[in-house]
Amino acid sequence: MLAFTATEAARQAMAAAGRTEDVKFSPDDRRLAIACYTAAKCLLIDVHLDFAAGRRSIVLGNALEIHS
Repeated sequence: MLAFTATEAARQAMAAAGRTEDVKFSPDDRRLAIACYTAAKCLLIDVHLDFAAGRRSIVLGNALEIHS
């Protein structure tokens, strides 16, 4: 099983994203870019994969909104 957690900032940013068109991981898989179609912005979220000590979880951290 793969667990998922997110900081409050990441949760709020994703909740405010509205309709999304596309998602893409950065080349090093440390960030996720989400194109927010109706909000005319791009959301960048830090991604951390935690597989230490038998854990299997994805942690979403800081979020940055880029408006256009």
